[in-house]
Amino acid sequence: MLSELEAQLVTDHLVLTATQQDMVAPARRCQREFLNVMKQIDSPRWELQGSKPWRGISTYMWKDEQGRVSFKVVGDVTGDLFNIISLAYELDLYATWMPGCKHSTTLHHYSRFSLCAYLLFGAPWPAADREVLLKGYGDVNHQGVCLAFRSVDLEDEAALGRGRVPCSEAAIRADCEWGGLVVRPLGPRQSQMTVMIKLDIKLQAVPDSLLNFACRKLMPFVILEFQRAAAELSPEHRERIESNRPAYDEIKFRLQRHGFV
Repeated sequence: MLSELEAQLVTDHLVLTATQQDMVAPARRCQREFLNVMKQIDSPRWELQGSKPWRGISTYMWKDEQGRVSFKVVGDVTGDLFNIISLAYELDLYATWMPGCKHSTTLHHYSRFSLCAYLLFGAPWPAADREVLLKGYGDVNHQGVCLAFRSVDLEDEAALGRGRVPCSEAAIRADCEWGGLVVRPLGPRQSQMTVMIKLDIKLQAVPDSLLNFACRKLMPFVILEFQRAAAELSPEHRERIESNRPAYDEIKFRLQRHGFV
């Protein structure tokens, strides 16, 4: 939508006022994060973990100079694309189906497809659980469906209001520099799913045991659980779709516009 607006401004030789610039600034930031996720998919920094895919799922990893770890998992998913999107959209239901997620709460809707959520993930002993406060944005383009997310900054967290953000005394707040979920339709009821995240889990040194846990036990199961949960949506998800028809009708419209349904 933003790209169409900016193309029309160029065509009509128009310039936004300062007030209008402020209004579209959040959308432009979301678009930059969206494009960054699409760019990261084919980055040469990814290193394949293991000699071959596990159950059709390939896991990749890389560390930056500060020791922060990035993960990427890629695999094919059989199921209805609309169901997959509804799973990704209903953030506060993640704890009912996503592996490792112990608690999930949607805290704020910035717009119809830009949300803020709190997620708590369990970690293997002796590591403490990790919590993240994420701000995400989703959209559809010619390549597929993309959800881009990152940790909420201090200004955005303060804007949520005192007492709005859950807090687990036993958990440590992790920082997500960027993350994304990309679903590329391959054919009827067949898509390629890519999940990526660059995360600072607040450990001076990340032990190999924890990296192995993430690569072998956590990240691949995200795709497997997406496929399992999308095969037949839960009653909670079906109820959400019925109660939020404007959002889901818009999702269907955008999928149809790009020929995905």
